[in-house]
Amino acid sequence: MDTNSSKKVIAEIDLTGCPVGNVLEPTDPDHSIEEKFFNGWTNALTAPVNWKMLSYYRVIKDENREVLEHTNKTDRCLVSGEPLWGDYEFEAHIRQLNAFTKPNMDDPHATFARSGLMLRYQDLRRYYLFCMEDFARFVIYRREDEAWTMLADLNNGIDRKHYYHLKAICEGERITCFVDGEQVFVAYDEKFPTGKLGVRTNTRSRMHTIRATKTETGQAAF
Repeated sequence: MDTNSSKKVIAEIDLTGCPVGNVLEPTDPDHSIEEKFFNGWTNALTAPVNWKMLSYYRVIKDENREVLEHTNKTDRCLVSGEPLWGDYEFEAHIRQLNAFTKPNMDDPHATFARSGLMLRYQDLRRYYLFCMEDFARFVIYRREDEAWTMLADLNNGIDRKHYYHLKAICEGERITCFVDGEQVFVAYDEKFPTGKLGVRTNTRSRMHTIRATKTETGQAAF
């Protein structure tokens, strides 16, 4: 039986056919590309428009496909969904280009690069993060302001030339995490039972095929 037939896409970034160039710039008067390719997603870590803060996002061609590149060692994230979303599957293909980052206003103690999936997102400082860290490991954290609580990790090394397929399945207090189709660990935590979702990076990175799905039964619950 095809298990995908019972799932519904609830959030997605598909860049197929997207023009290359800078995107998600708050000061750009033309938002037609954002409306077509990023509909329903918010660039949550940008300041008010009058600050003229750059998004540091651009679409480029890599491995013969359109990908979203974050060009700076700063912190950015894209968020979608609803606060009451509970059980869902979320995945993306992510390539982390640097092992380190630099401190920023949101995380003044940041040193190691992190790129991955935000789960059960409450706000910019409270969420789960399943990510690559440094060029050393895959890890899932519960973040609450300045506190980063590690829930599980796998020291397996990171290849900067490789797009890793990260996938997380959120079911109640259980979060099952996969890398390139293989289960790497399961984390259990009750702190955030529901929340939005997103992708986050604090270094130079590239991403594509960002997608969240929910079973039809789960969708009907809302």
